[in-house]
Amino acid sequence: MTAAVKMRQKLAWDESFSVGVSRFDDQHKVLFEYLNELYDAMRDKSEKEVVGKVLNKLTDYTLNHFLEEEVELSKSGYPGYLKHKEAHDKLVAAVREYHVRFHVGRETGRKMLIEIIAVLTDWLMEHIRIADKDYGMFLNSKGIR
Repeated sequence: MTAAVKMRQKLAWDESFSVGVSRFDDQHKVLFEYLNELYDAMRDKSEKEVVGKVLNKLTDYTLNHFLEEEVELSKSGYPGYLKHKEAHDKLVAAVREYHVRFHVGRETGRKMLIEIIAVLTDWLMEHIRIADKDYGMFLNSKGIR
């Protein structure tokens, strides 16, 4: 997974990101907050330990969010479940690679943080607006809001 390494602006939630399922909308808002915290830590040139804590928090929350989505999609019989899980699995692999690169010290610099933020931001925005909105319509049709 690659992304153009450039400075990004912080994410701002708006209704275009709503999937119509309040629990998942709330979780997506938290993901935005954690990405913005990572952005702030990078911008403020925070110590590696501070950035690491934010990265850990973002990683853990993302994994839990994906699991919760996947359980709901499987339980509800969502026809796109396997494709959705595959997309999650690909991002998880990339996030784990960044996590290792950061924590073992292979890369800790600003360029890597910008890359992490760019990849996660691009992926999250596209994934929510396309894949998650699709499951949102499906879950709404099952009475899940």
